[in-house]
Amino acid sequence: MAADQDTIPRGSRALYNMVEGGRYGVPLGRAFDIFIGIVVVAYVGMALFGTDPRLGRYERAIGVFETVCAFIFALEYLLRVAVCTEDRLGRYPHPVFGRIRYALTPIAIIDLLSVLPWLIDTLTPIDHDQLLVMRCIPLFKLLRYFAAFDILSTVVRNERRPLASAFLLMMILLVMLSAAAYLVEHRAQPEAFGSVPRAMWWGIVTLTTVGYGDVVPVTTAGKLIGALALILGMGMFALPAGIIANGFAEEMRRRNFVVTWHLVAKVPMFEHLPAARIAEISAMLQPQAASRGEAIIAKGERGDGMYFLIDGEVEVLLDPPIRLYGGDYFGEIALLYDRPRSATVVARHFSQLLKLRVDHFRRLTDQNPDLAASIREMAEKRLKAAPGKRVGSKLTDDTDQPI
Repeated sequence: MAADQDTIPRGSRALYNMVEGGRYGVPLGRAFDIFIGIVVVAYVGMALFGTDPRLGRYERAIGVFETVCAFIFALEYLLRVAVCTEDRLGRYPHPVFGRIRYALTPIAIIDLLSVLPWLIDTLTPIDHDQLLVMRCIPLFKLLRYFAAFDILSTVVRNERRPLASAFLLMMILLVMLSAAAYLVEHRAQPEAFGSVPRAMWWGIVTLTTVGYGDVVPVTTAGKLIGALALILGMGMFALPAGIIANGFAEEMRRRNFVVTWHLVAKVPMFEHLPAARIAEISAMLQPQAASRGEAIIAKGERGDGMYFLIDGEVEVLLDPPIRLYGGDYFGEIALLYDRPRSATVVARHFSQLLKLRVDHFRRLTDQNPDLAASIREMAEKRLKAAPGKRVGSKLTDDTDQPI
């Protein structure tokens, strides 16, 4: 089986793995993300500290530093636009319209806006301090590296109706409480409660339980209304927080299930199973990643599970060594015959695997006799074959070298 194209990158694929590979665990991609993150923090930090008059003598050096950062941001933007057609999810396949579509995404617009302050400062005589807020825009670039933000935005979109209902209820309470406070307080405090809009300032800070203290009721009825507003405020702001927290947990469970389901469906042993059976197996398998050079199983250890290689390349340290690729599996013989591992398996490149724990392996083979027969048949072929020989695309071994 030929190595996956992502494991031996060339040309534009190599450039894509450098620029966008961090999210997939590619070491060079991670290094690129860390570098961009450091540049973003340094650029924004310099813009903030540059407002200190005592640093005025370093204005020229600060300007040179900002120019270098802007050049890095511009180069990053061009690289991302150039390699977007290599997207692993196939979202931007067309060489022209695909790049235009990518350039219109929010994160790409943020990348472009990150260069804008430097361009404006260079091309126009505008005051440097007037661009301070724009110089903080690169901070939004960091959202690219936090999957939780993408999940949160999805949750807010999915729960928009319950959230809108909660905010509408808060607005109704704000208007009612402010009107009540106006009625009982406007004679005693005409400056603070002289109109309902003025009373709304007190209503907002009270419902949010901030309570600045600059506006407080002085009448008995006003204090009772204030106490009611505090109690309702704590409950009302807990409502949208609970909606978002519950939606976040549900979205995390859904995404983890979908990812695992797709990984399971890619395994040749499982690809012909019905969706219900794949879903059942997905609940048992644990996604696992291995960096280059990392030992997945070690010689002499007790077999605690078998592994399905989804993407990447691993090497079984036998004599001669044997390589396995996406779709191969290993580690089942030690489970079938209850023997320790006799070979170490090391990742040659970043690899994605699914681990089936020994207890789940027993349950899966007990509940699925056809699948158990397939695994046992392949294991027997491996045991009967000469050491180091390959059966199909799978590793074979003798009875003295179960893995």
